[in-house]
Amino acid sequence: MDPSSDGAYVGGNAILDRLTSAERADLLPQLSMVFGEEASVVHTHGQAIGDVHFPIDAVYSVIVELERGQMYEVNVVGRAGAVGIELALGARAAARTALCQAAGRVARIPSAEFMRALDRSPALLAAVRESLRLQWFASEQTVACNFAHTIEQRAARWILMMQDQTGRERFPMRTEFLSMMLGVPAANVRAPLAALEQLGCIHYTEDELAIISRDGLREYVCICYEGSP
Repeated sequence: MDPSSDGAYVGGNAILDRLTSAERADLLPQLSMVFGEEASVVHTHGQAIGDVHFPIDAVYSVIVELERGQMYEVNVVGRAGAVGIELALGARAAARTALCQAAGRVARIPSAEFMRALDRSPALLAAVRESLRLQWFASEQTVACNFAHTIEQRAARWILMMQDQTGRERFPMRTEFLSMMLGVPAANVRAPLAALEQLGCIHYTEDELAIISRDGLREYVCICYEGSP
């Protein structure tokens, strides 16, 4: 049975949780609780944004696709943000593809209802703008990180970001997602994970990663993880 298709939103997403109880009550009838399936696509580049997804313990990847079919992850969106909120800036079509990397619970609202909610709630608009600001900062930091730091340090950063966004110490981690995250061929993703495993930081199987020592990852990770706007 789908663990989240029943019931109302009760908390877990930073944008929605910034609202007052009265503002959340106004929004609740438009929110539906769904389960984001791993590898499911929310929208593709150029596609109209039909819904806004507020992850609770799911994580979405924002993907850049190049002309030869290469795909690179430029950001992760979890419980600190939402997918599709660029609607608040006037966008109607998605600039990037977004797909679910780690399955989990999501609060979803149709785009038209989201836009009406923005008109009614200055607090929601402020929370959405702050989330977009943080997402853009993280993406810009990733560009510098890819040039400046080792693949092992970058792997530690992405793992910590995944835990921050899911709230879990164990989560799915497919090889193809790791390849997009780290910007290397799929055949090369095992080496940095093996290094982190030897340090006692993680345990990795073919499709799942468990954090053994968050402190160990924090000691090893590059300064990009600590950076903030």
